[in-house]
Amino acid sequence: MPRITEPTVAAHRAAQLARLMSAALAIVEEEGAESVTLAAVAKRAGLSRSSIYGYFASRDDLIVAVCEDAVATWCDAIIRSMTAEADPERQLREYVEAQLGAAADTRHELAMLLLQSGVSAEGFERIRAAHAPLRGALLDTLVGMRLAAPERAAAFVQAAVTAAYEQIRTGSPPAAVIDDTHRFVTAGLRDLDRTS
Repeated sequence: MPRITEPTVAAHRAAQLARLMSAALAIVEEEGAESVTLAAVAKRAGLSRSSIYGYFASRDDLIVAVCEDAVATWCDAIIRSMTAEADPERQLREYVEAQLGAAADTRHELAMLLLQSGVSAEGFERIRAAHAPLRGALLDTLVGMRLAAPERAAAFVQAAVTAAYEQIRTGSPPAAVIDDTHRFVTAGLRDLDRTS
């Protein structure tokens, strides 16, 4: 049995998995997403080439795991900032601000570059599903704002945030884009029908 470096086998596996995913992101940052292969990641993490197959069945599996991890961390941080606010209007501001702040988050950006290098349709759906808690938090906020059609409003809000995210990624000043997006979203939601 291989020597473990943590108190338990489960902790050892978790640590190795984290090392492998960090190695993948380091390769993306230094060499580009196309350079991420199972062999390259294993070498960077200090594991044998065959050992990585105990963690990932394929490059696609690795990409999905890295992206799911980045999305889960990102969603947790955004939801924490939203739930720290009692007022739905302030929760919405936190949603916009924290999501757009991810454009400056290196780990999230590297994971997105890795995703864009190619992933299976099934893998893409898994990553999309990892966003479900964040979609739920936005929907709860919009219900709290007493909107008559919160699901439709959520789609509008996310479309605005996605467009703003691309503006920041292509060089627009983040603070200005965040303020503009919040004003745009708030004004649009104000014009939607509200329940009595």
